[in-house]
Amino acid sequence: MNILIVEDNDAAASTISSILRLSYHDAKITVCRTGYEAVESVNSDKADLVLLDLGLPDMNGLKVLDEIRPITGAPIIVVTACEDEENVLKALEQGADEYITKPFRHLEFLARVKKALSKNISQNTAIIKSGDITIDCAKHELSFRNDRVFLTRVETMIMSLLLQRNGQIVDYRDISDALWGHAYPGSDESIRVYVSRLRMKIEKNLKAGCIIKNEAGIGYRLSLAE
Repeated sequence: MNILIVEDNDAAASTISSILRLSYHDAKITVCRTGYEAVESVNSDKADLVLLDLGLPDMNGLKVLDEIRPITGAPIIVVTACEDEENVLKALEQGADEYITKPFRHLEFLARVKKALSKNISQNTAIIKSGDITIDCAKHELSFRNDRVFLTRVETMIMSLLLQRNGQIVDYRDISDALWGHAYPGSDESIRVYVSRLRMKIEKNLKAGCIIKNEAGIGYRLSLAE
């Protein structure tokens, strides 16, 4: 397993490395101290997990996330100061899979890492089909008959959940649990942003294949074409 730690503070990077070694003894751990190094590393070496600090000296961590999310399917966990709630929300909207605030407890940190990795494995091996709609989670591809559209990692997870419960209401709590393992302040708004983007892709590329219906204040429901 290749783990990339993006952290400019040597003490923090050392602590994170030591915690990871408790469960992932044979992992190759690479530490990048700048955003530029992180982008170069992701481009040149496949990462299985990225731990990204938002407070980097040369580049905003959100910018780094924006650069690396399109080129890696690895789980990205944002590690940030507790007062950065607004940036955490932005990071999740941009495709981060999880976040953890400093200072953190070792067991909590490992639990979030394990959850992100296990979720990634299950998502990457699934093909979900209902009617003429198919999702290939490994390719992040949604298809309807001869039309197809490529989704982001988070969009794939939301669409998979809606398709598995076709016709049933999927509430905000269920979507939050699927994406992050828990709800957080502002998570409903993040979900609304994700679903809005997902709808635009579907309407543009899949014609009348399916419709995501809003259930006001509750969640969403998928309606497939006859």
